[in-house]
Amino acid sequence: MFLHVDKPDTMQTEQVHITATGLEPERIYTITMTVKHNYGTHSATATFRSNSAGYIDLQTDAPIRGTYSGVEPMGLFLSQRPLEDFAFGGYLRCTPPVPFYYDLFLFDEKDNKIDSMTIKKHWMHPKLERTEIAHDGFYGTLFKPPGE
Repeated sequence: MFLHVDKPDTMQTEQVHITATGLEPERIYTITMTVKHNYGTHSATATFRSNSAGYIDLQTDAPIRGTYSGVEPMGLFLSQRPLEDFAFGGYLRCTPPVPFYYDLFLFDEKDNKIDSMTIKKHWMHPKLERTEIAHDGFYGTLFKPPGE
């Protein structure tokens, strides 16, 4: 029983393909995604019924229940909700643009954890050079691509 993500290390805006394979056919499974940040944790869940081949595909399957509804390949990312440890009124800051690490968990209908994996999403391309500038009352950030 395995979770699979086609691109586990991508830019924040890139769509990923999440599947679960090797499951018992026609059974209930829950996929939970959390992201821990300096300011607290966000989480999203989606509960599915595996198909007759023991397969769940977030690009084609709609959850039975969860934090989103309908077929939405990026639903777990888009429906993140703050947990109790997140300050009321706060938001997930991406300054400086450090990557977010999303932890993905697969649970069976008895709430037993079957599998887990981590997805890394970058706000800034890893090869981009970021420099803070402060000169004669001028302040800014210079983003320089690799090369001359």
